[in-house]
Amino acid sequence: MRIMLFILCSITIHTVSYSQLISSITCSADSIEIGDSFEIYYRLTLPPEVKVSQLDFTPFYEMSSLAVQDTTLKPYYAEIEYKARFQDYENHRVPAHLFRISDSRTKKELRDTFHCIAWDIGVYAIPHPLVELDTSYLGQEIRNLEPPLLYIFPPRDVINQDTTTAILPIKDIILTKLTWKERLQKYWLLLVILALSALLFLLFRIKKRQETTVIVEVPKEPAHIIALRQLNQLQKEQGWKIGQDKEHQTKLTYIIRAYLEDRFGIQALEMTTDEITKQLRIEKLSISQENEVKQILQIADLVKFAKAKPGEDINERFIEKAKQFVQETKAVIVEPENNELNG
Repeated sequence: MRIMLFILCSITIHTVSYSQLISSITCSADSIEIGDSFEIYYRLTLPPEVKVSQLDFTPFYEMSSLAVQDTTLKPYYAEIEYKARFQDYENHRVPAHLFRISDSRTKKELRDTFHCIAWDIGVYAIPHPLVELDTSYLGQEIRNLEPPLLYIFPPRDVINQDTTTAILPIKDIILTKLTWKERLQKYWLLLVILALSALLFLLFRIKKRQETTVIVEVPKEPAHIIALRQLNQLQKEQGWKIGQDKEHQTKLTYIIRAYLEDRFGIQALEMTTDEITKQLRIEKLSISQENEVKQILQIADLVKFAKAKPGEDINERFIEKAKQFVQETKAVIVEPENNELNG
């Protein structure tokens, strides 16, 4: 009698354990450097009689950092590059029969592994995909286990400078008389108006006399020629070797932004790094080209605003990366045919 009671209890407990759907996610690492690859392991456990129609992986593209709060109230999601089959399906919905399925008398499991590359720093909780059941099992409860946390940190070879210097107290304001240079700056707008008026008067007199002037237009150099020349000059200066890291990064980012503005017609000189990245995505560049530019601009922002100090190899490598990006994205120049030679 006791043996049969024990068997009945065991069967009851086992049935309850697999009476609901359990979604679990694990990760190959809990912290990685930006640009490194990692793997996400997904498993869905369910009773053998329950049928799943498809899985929706849209939440994988809506991962926001838990450590950074966006004060603009605009949604911003992490830039994660996935190498998985759900990229090939419309709206990232994958039929359930395409997953690895292990089936037994007591349970059934759907499994898959996703290879990923991270391009944003922060702390992220990897979300669960949405499970869509067959219409006969819509009443089933789906339990999502606690997702793992993934910390993506900046490059290790970027070192912040010492900021522990004590802040001095604020001194009293000292009132001084304006110098002649300061007075000139104060009335610069009036001087500009007078200069423009004189210029307009001269133009009017020239037009009245009907003097003809031959204007020779000098053809503008292509954007990639200008950018490559400036990058070669910046490489020769090697400002990072004489303690001019900030000035070097400022020149490098200006060259890249000016090239993007001239080549693609976007206002890159007035945009933030994130705005430039989103605009390049519209230009349909490859994700590797987009990420190269984003990484160079992010490191430059750390140097200029966070007083970080990258290693010498980064400065040299980033110039070569910038040259490669310009070469890969330069406009194709089609020279007109010479009719005289053809004739």
